[in-house]
Amino acid sequence: MKILHLIDSGGLYGAEVMLLSLVSAQVKMGLVPVIGSIRKKGIGDKPIEIEARKLGLDVQVFEMHTGPNFFGIWEIVKFARQNNFDLFHSHGYKTNIMLGLMPSFMRGLPVITTLHGWTSAGTWSKMRINEELDAFSLCFVDRIVLVNQGMLDNKKVRKLPEEKICVINNGIEIDGNPGIEHCYLEESLKTDLKAFCSQGRVIASIGRLSHEKGFNYLVEAERILRDEKNEDVRLLLIGEGRQRSNLEQQAKECGLSEYFFITGYVKNARALLEMVDCYVISSLTEGLPITLLEVMASGTPIVVTEVGGIPHVVEHGQDALLVPEKNPKAIVDAVYELLHKPELAARLTTKAEQKVKSRFTSTIMAEKYSSLYSEMLQ
Repeated sequence: MKILHLIDSGGLYGAEVMLLSLVSAQVKMGLVPVIGSIRKKGIGDKPIEIEARKLGLDVQVFEMHTGPNFFGIWEIVKFARQNNFDLFHSHGYKTNIMLGLMPSFMRGLPVITTLHGWTSAGTWSKMRINEELDAFSLCFVDRIVLVNQGMLDNKKVRKLPEEKICVINNGIEIDGNPGIEHCYLEESLKTDLKAFCSQGRVIASIGRLSHEKGFNYLVEAERILRDEKNEDVRLLLIGEGRQRSNLEQQAKECGLSEYFFITGYVKNARALLEMVDCYVISSLTEGLPITLLEVMASGTPIVVTEVGGIPHVVEHGQDALLVPEKNPKAIVDAVYELLHKPELAARLTTKAEQKVKSRFTSTIMAEKYSSLYSEMLQ
């Protein structure tokens, strides 16, 4: 079975990590997946293309102008037909929209899309418009995969054709923690990071520095822990994004600059978890975050907001501590409990590791997608 996975990637984040894990597992199963990477004309290789080739995966680059480009998607359709692909697997709003709005007799092949999640932008913006067009176009694809049961509660999802929707949980490759030496850090950054983490307990979070990740509430929680709880803790954010300067300014105004560290984007960031005492996801919206699964597999205690698909992955008091969104005080109380009750932290991490290895591996994910492909083609 030949599958053309299509993505217009902006980095190596959750959707890209999931796609690389899925394609790697599909190759081991004997399928023939190809990653179709869409990019602007004249730019260099995207991170997902570089990483895919390092993993020995097949990549086909499609260059096209930005925005709705139906001539560009027609070239992709012709490529798929000429090379005897069986179906399209879309991983983002751009290809969802262009393939969904193309008449099925023109595209010729069935289309399955994985809905990795929407950011739920509250005001009209380019992102909000893309999300609305995405939701409309999904009505015309053949199957829609949600990455977690919790996404069924999304208002836009509830308006989609119910018979086209199924749930396949994200999965990760379980290969152990590769260690900080494999994080591809500049030596100066690695030295600074080790010095920072060696001076006290460390709370960490990984992700794009954007509004929906709620990192501003995490910075406020750090302030409360230090000023009101007298805890010698440091906050480590691993990622890059538009909110970086705002977060740095917030930390400065709170007198936290000495105890606050942003690494920028780090490839294989989960290897840094060996230096972390507690991991926090402060998001305002999520599907099924890949980083959550990676942290569960690492043996690091977790505090997470109960949004999106998260409560369908972890259970409060069993394998993580769940807190309300936009609530720094709740984050403080949960982190404080984990730092001062090592027996609780050990019990939660053991349960979390067992759960991710039994339910959320890339092999399990790939097998379920394979069954869905077969069902569609029949």
